[in-house]
Amino acid sequence: MKSFCIRLIVFLGPILAIGFATEFLLRRIPNDYSLKNNFLSIGDSHINTLILGSSHSYYGVNPEYMTNRAFNAAYVSQSIDIDFQILKRYENHLDSLQFIVLPIDHSTLFSNLYNSSESWRLKNYYLYLGIDEKVKIKNRFELLTLQMKVNLMRIINHYLRGRSYITSSNLGWGKMYKTRRNASLAQTGILAAQRHSSVPDDNFLNNVHVLQLIIDFAKKHNARLLLYTSPAHSSYVENLSQLRIARTDEVIAKLVDSNDNVFYHSFLTDESFVDADFRDADHLNEIGARKLTLKIDSLLLKR
Repeated sequence: MKSFCIRLIVFLGPILAIGFATEFLLRRIPNDYSLKNNFLSIGDSHINTLILGSSHSYYGVNPEYMTNRAFNAAYVSQSIDIDFQILKRYENHLDSLQFIVLPIDHSTLFSNLYNSSESWRLKNYYLYLGIDEKVKIKNRFELLTLQMKVNLMRIINHYLRGRSYITSSNLGWGKMYKTRRNASLAQTGILAAQRHSSVPDDNFLNNVHVLQLIIDFAKKHNARLLLYTSPAHSSYVENLSQLRIARTDEVIAKLVDSNDNVFYHSFLTDESFVDADFRDADHLNEIGARKLTLKIDSLLLKR
Protein backbone atom coordinates (compact mmCIF):
# COMPACT_ATOMS: atom_id res chain seq x y z
CA MET A 1 0.00 0.00 0.00
CA LYS A 2 2.82 2.38 0.95
CA SER A 3 4.60 1.63 -2.32
CA PHE A 4 1.39 2.35 -4.27
CA CYS A 5 0.93 5.69 -2.53
CA ILE A 6 4.51 6.71 -3.31
CA ARG A 7 4.07 5.80 -6.98
CA LEU A 8 0.78 7.70 -7.08
CA ILE A 9 2.42 10.79 -5.59
CA VAL A 10 5.29 10.56 -8.06
CA PHE A 11 2.80 10.26 -10.92
CA LEU A 12 0.39 12.98 -9.81
CA GLY A 13 2.96 15.40 -8.41
CA PRO A 14 4.13 16.90 -11.71
CA ILE A 15 0.55 17.07 -13.02
CA LEU A 16 -0.65 18.95 -9.93
CA ALA A 17 2.38 21.23 -10.03
CA ILE A 18 1.70 22.13 -13.66
CA GLY A 19 -1.99 22.68 -12.84
CA PHE A 20 -1.23 25.00 -9.91
CA ALA A 21 1.36 26.92 -11.95
CA THR A 22 -1.04 27.32 -14.88
CA GLU A 23 -3.84 28.50 -12.60
CA PHE A 24 -1.50 30.98 -10.93
CA LEU A 25 -0.30 32.40 -14.26
CA LEU A 26 -3.85 32.71 -15.61
CA ARG A 27 -5.07 34.60 -12.57
CA ARG A 28 -2.15 37.04 -12.86
CA ILE A 29 -3.20 38.17 -16.35
CA PRO A 30 -4.92 41.58 -16.04
CA ASN A 31 -8.45 41.63 -17.45
CA ASP A 32 -11.57 43.78 -17.54
CA TYR A 33 -12.90 42.35 -14.29
CA SER A 34 -9.70 42.96 -12.35
CA LEU A 35 -9.58 46.50 -13.80
CA LYS A 36 -13.07 47.19 -12.48
CA ASN A 37 -12.29 45.66 -9.11
CA ASN A 38 -9.14 47.76 -8.77
CA PHE A 39 -11.05 50.95 -9.52
CA LEU A 40 -14.05 50.21 -7.30
CA SER A 41 -11.88 49.07 -4.40
CA ILE A 42 -10.05 52.37 -4.04
CA GLY A 43 -11.30 53.83 -0.75
CA ASP A 44 -13.83 56.47 -1.72
CA SER A 45 -13.15 56.63 -5.45
CA HIS A 46 -15.45 59.68 -5.63
CA ILE A 47 -17.84 58.00 -8.06
CA ASN A 48 -20.93 60.17 -8.46
CA THR A 49 -22.53 58.00 -11.14
CA LEU A 50 -22.29 54.20 -11.37
CA ILE A 51 -23.36 52.49 -14.59
CA LEU A 52 -24.53 48.89 -14.36
CA GLY A 53 -26.03 46.39 -16.79
CA SER A 54 -25.05 44.09 -19.64
CA SER A 55 -23.31 44.65 -22.98
CA HIS A 56 -25.84 47.31 -24.02
CA SER A 57 -24.56 49.68 -21.34
CA TYR A 58 -21.00 48.31 -21.30
CA TYR A 59 -20.53 49.39 -24.92
CA GLY A 60 -23.19 52.08 -24.89
CA VAL A 61 -22.37 54.44 -22.00
CA ASN A 62 -18.94 56.07 -21.96
CA PRO A 63 -18.16 57.84 -18.64
CA GLU A 64 -15.65 60.05 -20.45
CA TYR A 65 -18.55 62.17 -21.71
CA MET A 66 -20.36 62.56 -18.40
CA THR A 67 -20.25 65.77 -16.40
CA ASN A 68 -19.90 64.14 -12.99
CA ARG A 69 -17.33 61.48 -12.15
CA ALA A 70 -18.73 58.23 -13.47
CA PHE A 71 -17.64 54.62 -13.82
CA ASN A 72 -19.00 51.82 -15.99
CA ALA A 73 -19.34 48.59 -13.99
CA ALA A 74 -21.44 46.84 -16.66
CA TYR A 75 -20.25 43.85 -18.67
CA VAL A 76 -21.26 41.33 -21.30
CA SER A 77 -24.17 39.08 -20.21
CA GLN A 78 -24.22 40.66 -16.74
CA SER A 79 -27.66 40.04 -15.26
CA ILE A 80 -29.48 42.27 -12.81
CA ASP A 81 -28.76 40.04 -9.81
CA ILE A 82 -25.03 40.48 -10.50
CA ASP A 83 -25.60 44.25 -10.66
CA PHE A 84 -27.03 44.12 -7.16
CA GLN A 85 -24.17 41.98 -5.90
CA ILE A 86 -21.71 44.54 -7.27
CA LEU A 87 -23.49 47.27 -5.34
CA LYS A 88 -23.28 45.24 -2.14
CA ARG A 89 -19.66 44.22 -2.75
CA TYR A 90 -18.43 47.80 -3.09
CA GLU A 91 -20.97 49.53 -0.87
CA ASN A 92 -18.33 50.91 1.48
CA HIS A 93 -16.52 52.56 -1.44
CA LEU A 94 -19.52 54.44 -2.83
CA ASP A 95 -19.78 57.30 -0.34
CA SER A 96 -20.10 59.91 -3.11
CA LEU A 97 -22.78 58.06 -5.07
CA GLN A 98 -25.52 60.27 -6.47
CA PHE A 99 -26.84 58.27 -9.43
CA ILE A 100 -27.13 54.65 -10.49
CA VAL A 101 -27.74 54.13 -14.22
CA LEU A 102 -29.31 50.80 -15.13
CA PRO A 103 -30.63 49.62 -18.51
CA ILE A 104 -33.98 47.84 -18.51
CA ASP A 105 -34.01 46.19 -21.90
CA HIS A 106 -36.14 43.46 -23.47
CA SER A 107 -34.41 40.59 -21.66
CA THR A 108 -33.30 42.32 -18.44
CA LEU A 109 -36.12 41.07 -16.24
CA PHE A 110 -36.06 37.61 -17.79
CA SER A 111 -32.37 36.70 -17.90
CA ASN A 112 -30.02 35.29 -15.30
CA LEU A 113 -26.34 34.59 -15.84
CA TYR A 114 -26.38 31.57 -13.53
CA ASN A 115 -28.64 29.50 -15.77
CA SER A 116 -27.56 30.87 -19.15
CA SER A 117 -25.20 29.50 -21.79
CA GLU A 118 -22.68 32.09 -20.61
CA SER A 119 -22.59 30.93 -17.00
CA TRP A 120 -18.86 30.26 -17.38
CA ARG A 121 -18.41 34.02 -16.94
CA LEU A 122 -19.31 33.60 -13.27
CA LYS A 123 -15.73 32.56 -12.54
CA ASN A 124 -14.63 36.10 -13.36
CA TYR A 125 -16.91 37.60 -10.73
CA TYR A 126 -15.69 35.06 -8.18
CA LEU A 127 -11.97 35.32 -8.97
CA TYR A 128 -11.62 39.03 -9.70
CA LEU A 129 -14.50 40.81 -7.95
CA GLY A 130 -14.86 38.57 -4.93
CA ILE A 131 -18.51 37.77 -5.62
CA ASP A 132 -19.12 34.18 -4.57
CA GLU A 133 -22.88 33.83 -4.13
CA LYS A 134 -24.07 30.52 -5.61
CA VAL A 135 -20.85 30.06 -7.60
CA LYS A 136 -20.24 26.38 -8.34
CA ILE A 137 -16.85 24.72 -7.82
CA LYS A 138 -16.14 24.58 -11.57
CA ASN A 139 -16.55 28.36 -11.74
CA ARG A 140 -13.91 28.98 -9.08
CA PHE A 141 -10.95 28.05 -11.26
CA GLU A 142 -9.67 29.34 -14.59
CA LEU A 143 -8.59 25.83 -15.55
CA LEU A 144 -12.07 24.36 -15.19
CA THR A 145 -13.98 26.88 -17.31
CA LEU A 146 -12.06 27.06 -20.58
CA GLN A 147 -10.28 24.44 -22.68
CA MET A 148 -6.61 23.85 -21.87
CA LYS A 149 -5.48 24.93 -25.34
CA VAL A 150 -7.33 28.23 -24.88
CA ASN A 151 -5.73 28.79 -21.48
CA LEU A 152 -2.26 27.96 -22.80
CA MET A 153 -2.70 30.45 -25.64
CA ARG A 154 -3.71 33.11 -23.11
CA ILE A 155 -0.50 32.46 -21.17
CA ILE A 156 1.65 32.51 -24.32
CA ASN A 157 -0.02 35.61 -25.71
CA HIS A 158 0.30 37.58 -22.48
CA TYR A 159 3.63 36.52 -21.05
CA LEU A 160 5.57 35.91 -24.27
CA ARG A 161 3.88 38.17 -26.80
CA GLY A 162 2.80 41.01 -24.53
CA ARG A 163 -0.86 40.85 -25.54
CA SER A 164 -3.31 42.72 -23.35
CA TYR A 165 -6.64 41.13 -22.44
CA ILE A 166 -8.14 44.39 -21.25
CA THR A 167 -10.84 45.69 -23.58
CA SER A 168 -12.22 48.37 -21.22
CA SER A 169 -11.22 51.99 -20.94
CA ASN A 170 -9.83 53.20 -17.61
CA LEU A 171 -13.40 54.14 -16.69
CA GLY A 172 -14.83 50.71 -17.52
CA TRP A 173 -16.40 51.42 -20.93
CA GLY A 174 -16.12 48.68 -23.55
CA LYS A 175 -13.95 50.20 -26.24
CA MET A 176 -13.95 47.31 -28.73
CA TYR A 177 -17.11 48.14 -30.67
CA LYS A 178 -15.65 50.78 -32.96
CA THR A 179 -16.72 49.33 -36.30
CA ARG A 180 -19.72 47.50 -37.63
CA ARG A 181 -19.55 43.78 -38.26
CA ASN A 182 -19.81 42.47 -41.81
CA ALA A 183 -23.29 41.12 -41.09
CA SER A 184 -26.09 43.54 -41.94
CA LEU A 185 -28.09 45.38 -39.32
CA ALA A 186 -31.20 43.63 -40.59
CA GLN A 187 -29.69 40.19 -40.07
CA THR A 188 -28.21 40.87 -36.64
CA GLY A 189 -31.49 42.45 -35.54
CA ILE A 190 -33.53 39.34 -36.29
CA LEU A 191 -30.99 36.98 -34.73
CA ALA A 192 -30.54 39.06 -31.56
CA ALA A 193 -34.28 39.50 -31.06
CA GLN A 194 -34.85 35.76 -31.46
CA ARG A 195 -32.05 34.98 -29.01
CA HIS A 196 -33.31 37.40 -26.39
CA SER A 197 -36.93 36.32 -26.82
CA SER A 198 -36.01 32.68 -26.26
CA VAL A 199 -34.92 33.31 -22.66
CA PRO A 200 -37.47 31.54 -20.38
CA ASP A 201 -39.78 33.44 -18.01
CA ASP A 202 -38.54 31.61 -14.90
CA ASN A 203 -36.46 34.51 -13.57
CA PHE A 204 -39.04 37.28 -13.98
CA LEU A 205 -40.45 37.53 -10.46
CA ASN A 206 -37.06 37.20 -8.80
CA ASN A 207 -35.56 39.85 -11.08
CA VAL A 208 -38.39 42.25 -10.25
CA HIS A 209 -37.58 41.63 -6.59
CA VAL A 210 -33.88 42.30 -7.21
CA LEU A 211 -34.75 45.53 -9.01
CA GLN A 212 -36.61 46.66 -5.89
CA LEU A 213 -33.53 45.79 -3.82
CA ILE A 214 -31.45 48.03 -6.10
CA ILE A 215 -34.00 50.81 -5.61
CA ASP A 216 -33.78 50.35 -1.83
CA PHE A 217 -29.98 50.40 -2.03
CA ALA A 218 -30.15 53.72 -3.89
CA LYS A 219 -32.51 55.15 -1.25
CA LYS A 220 -30.18 54.05 1.53
CA HIS A 221 -27.38 56.01 -0.11
CA ASN A 222 -29.55 59.01 -1.02
CA ALA A 223 -28.97 58.26 -4.68
CA ARG A 224 -31.33 58.39 -7.64
CA LEU A 225 -31.84 55.51 -10.04
CA LEU A 226 -32.15 56.14 -13.77
CA LEU A 227 -33.73 53.23 -15.58
CA TYR A 228 -33.51 53.43 -19.34
CA THR A 229 -34.14 51.28 -22.37
CA SER A 230 -31.25 51.19 -24.82
CA PRO A 231 -31.59 52.41 -28.41
CA ALA A 232 -31.76 49.68 -31.02
CA HIS A 233 -32.10 49.33 -34.77
CA SER A 234 -35.61 48.87 -36.14
CA SER A 235 -34.75 45.33 -37.30
CA TYR A 236 -34.27 44.39 -33.65
CA VAL A 237 -37.23 46.31 -32.25
CA GLU A 238 -39.69 44.94 -34.79
CA ASN A 239 -38.86 41.34 -33.86
CA LEU A 240 -39.11 41.63 -30.09
CA SER A 241 -41.84 39.98 -28.04
CA GLN A 242 -44.53 42.60 -27.53
CA LEU A 243 -45.84 40.66 -24.55
CA ARG A 244 -42.50 40.91 -22.78
CA ILE A 245 -42.23 44.60 -23.59
CA ALA A 246 -45.68 45.14 -22.08
CA ARG A 247 -44.83 43.16 -18.93
CA THR A 248 -41.62 45.12 -18.47
CA ASP A 249 -43.32 48.47 -19.09
CA GLU A 250 -46.00 47.63 -16.50
CA VAL A 251 -43.42 46.80 -13.84
CA ILE A 252 -41.32 49.89 -14.52
CA ALA A 253 -44.35 52.18 -14.45
CA LYS A 254 -45.36 50.85 -11.02
CA LEU A 255 -41.84 51.19 -9.63
CA VAL A 256 -41.50 54.77 -10.86
CA ASP A 257 -44.88 55.68 -9.35
CA SER A 258 -44.09 54.12 -5.98
CA ASN A 259 -40.45 55.22 -5.56
CA ASP A 260 -39.60 58.90 -5.69
CA ASN A 261 -35.91 58.23 -6.35
CA VAL A 262 -36.57 56.36 -9.61
CA PHE A 263 -37.04 57.82 -13.09
CA TYR A 264 -37.21 56.20 -16.50
CA HIS A 265 -36.54 57.05 -20.13
CA SER A 266 -36.82 54.88 -23.23
CA PHE A 267 -34.41 55.35 -26.13
CA LEU A 268 -35.60 52.17 -27.85
CA THR A 269 -37.13 53.91 -30.85
CA ASP A 270 -35.27 57.22 -30.59
CA GLU A 271 -34.99 58.32 -34.23
CA SER A 272 -31.87 60.39 -33.57
CA PHE A 273 -29.91 57.12 -33.58
CA VAL A 274 -29.14 56.22 -37.18
CA ASP A 275 -27.45 53.26 -38.87
CA ALA A 276 -24.00 54.82 -38.46
CA ASP A 277 -24.42 54.72 -34.66
CA PHE A 278 -24.70 50.94 -34.43
CA ARG A 279 -22.07 48.21 -34.39
CA ASP A 280 -24.85 45.67 -34.76
CA ALA A 281 -28.62 45.94 -34.39
CA ASP A 282 -28.69 46.08 -30.56
CA HIS A 283 -25.24 47.49 -29.75
CA LEU A 284 -23.91 50.98 -30.30
CA ASN A 285 -20.46 51.76 -31.65
CA GLU A 286 -18.28 54.54 -30.22
CA ILE A 287 -20.22 57.20 -32.15
CA GLY A 288 -23.56 55.98 -30.85
CA ALA A 289 -22.14 55.56 -27.34
CA ARG A 290 -21.12 59.22 -27.26
CA LYS A 291 -24.59 60.24 -28.39
CA LEU A 292 -26.35 58.06 -25.81
CA THR A 293 -24.02 59.09 -22.99
CA LEU A 294 -24.63 62.79 -23.64
CA LYS A 295 -28.39 62.18 -23.61
CA ILE A 296 -28.16 60.27 -20.31
CA ASP A 297 -25.90 62.95 -18.84
CA SER A 298 -28.49 65.58 -19.76
CA LEU A 299 -31.20 63.59 -17.96
CA LEU A 300 -29.06 63.33 -14.83
CA LEU A 301 -28.23 67.03 -14.80
CA LYS A 302 -31.94 67.85 -14.74
CA ARG A 303 -32.46 65.86 -11.51
